[in-house]
Amino acid sequence: MIEPIEFARCFIEAFDKGPAQVFYRWLATKPATTKWIIAADFALRDRSRPGDCFAFTIIPYDLYPEDFANEVRLNLPKDLKESKTLDATGAAWLRDPRHFHIMIPMQQDRMFYNNGATMKAREVIRESLALTMAKLIKLERGSDQIRKFKATIQKSKANSFNVGLFTDLTLLALYLAIVTLILCRAQKAEMISWFCDRDSMISYCDGIVWDYAIENYFGIAEALNIDRPLIAPGIAVPDRSSGMEVMWYDHYIRAPDWLAGAMAAWDRGSNVLPGEQDKYLRLIEDVVADSDNTLIIPVYLDDGGLRISRVEISRQTTEEGLKNETILPAS
Repeated sequence: MIEPIEFARCFIEAFDKGPAQVFYRWLATKPATTKWIIAADFALRDRSRPGDCFAFTIIPYDLYPEDFANEVRLNLPKDLKESKTLDATGAAWLRDPRHFHIMIPMQQDRMFYNNGATMKAREVIRESLALTMAKLIKLERGSDQIRKFKATIQKSKANSFNVGLFTDLTLLALYLAIVTLILCRAQKAEMISWFCDRDSMISYCDGIVWDYAIENYFGIAEALNIDRPLIAPGIAVPDRSSGMEVMWYDHYIRAPDWLAGAMAAWDRGSNVLPGEQDKYLRLIEDVVADSDNTLIIPVYLDDGGLRISRVEISRQTTEEGLKNETILPAS
């Protein structure tokens, strides 16, 4: 298992090898922005797809929520699953330089909780949970947080324990903290909010993913000496005032929904996209190719460890491929 701080250190070092320059050029166009939203969506564990993807969109808080919602309705009113194509209006909105997108494709057989041949993944998870809970007790964290970890330890003892789900929420909690701190490191922020699609990762054990994400946020910032807002990021949750769960912020995650789904559907090894609908090709060619506000940073986790790379896509292609993938060394 890679320790969270070491994972973050490697990712940020790799990010600084090239992707950071694209991000800094974009950020330089927003010198006065201090309030941000980081929206996230994911396409994970679909065996009909060649891979998985975590996608994040960094959004300046420059519009009131109702105005942003209206903008999305006018430009990209449907999510990826409900759409057969991506028209020029939707593509232009996704390429809008007001926003910045970071996609992190991963292989489906990723191994995060790995300890060589000596322990199974669920055993490594149980040990990690116990160590984390002991640390939280030492830090005198609240009883509700301790309760969540105790409940998760109990779940991890069951034969039905979902190692893949727990791995994914661990990675989401890391990526949220890392993307946030990459932003904070480059530009002073007054307020940051996290808007994530609601799925089993988010609801698992009363939202333990948020406990991990906040601990990662503070711990990584301290370890890597990154200046950050004193308060933790705000976390968007569904509105339950009517007795039903209403995703009031669905429009904020529209961009990462499209990006995550298209990247997971793209077999980059053979450069093949699903052919039944052209929305995937339109997304890659009309949004991501030659983009100034998009980064693709594949992360590979297997028994050999961690490997991070960058994919650059150009419209000027040959039949051999659409992309160039560069390994980004990190110590």
